[in-house]
Amino acid sequence: MSTNEQLTTENNTEVKTEKHKPFNALRIKLATNLIFNTYFIFVSLACIVPLLIVVMASITDDMTLRLEGYTLFPSQFSFTAYEFIFRRGDAIVQAFMNSIIITLVGTFCGTLIMALYAYPLSRSNFKYRNGFTWLVLITMLFSGGLVPWYIMYTQVLGLLDTMAALIIPYTMSAWYVLIMRTFYKSALPEEIVESARIDGANEFRIFFSIALPLSTAGIATISLFTMLAYWND
Repeated sequence: MSTNEQLTTENNTEVKTEKHKPFNALRIKLATNLIFNTYFIFVSLACIVPLLIVVMASITDDMTLRLEGYTLFPSQFSFTAYEFIFRRGDAIVQAFMNSIIITLVGTFCGTLIMALYAYPLSRSNFKYRNGFTWLVLITMLFSGGLVPWYIMYTQVLGLLDTMAALIIPYTMSAWYVLIMRTFYKSALPEEIVESARIDGANEFRIFFSIALPLSTAGIATISLFTMLAYWND
């Protein structure tokens, strides 16, 4: 091949390479990039500014806060709130420990109860599963209200001023029971349960040794949401 033919071949190869250059899907135009950045700046400010307002309100004089309201630039500062916290530090620590205890105990008890309730509802050989399903579903549609709830917990159960009054209400959620029932049906085949029964395992052995290990994702899901409910409460 001559030198001219070789140069022509190389030039044609370069032209084809440039024509077939892959499109960069991550390339964003300058105007689009500016719009996105502006949008996310406003979203970030919407998250940060309320937090800054709360911090500034904590060091604002009480009377100034009543007259001027919440602002980033108060006219008069006061550290009375922080003095109270350091003066009553033992009460703050005790309150925080109560929150942690209620959250941990409530999450464990609630997850265990809902997982136990959902397990028989997922088994086709449990003839009362429809009745117990409706029993939990009815609570999603109707509620007794605050007054009967208060009377039940304070006068009937005698749980006034106790941690149990904060733990018991969230130990059962109809929505999480339905989630676990669906998860059991998809993650726990009937053949495995029947094999365990043939080997002599009872229902509790099947639940703790087979159902729970196969349903860790569902358990983690309802545990997370139950923990958030206790902590927010």
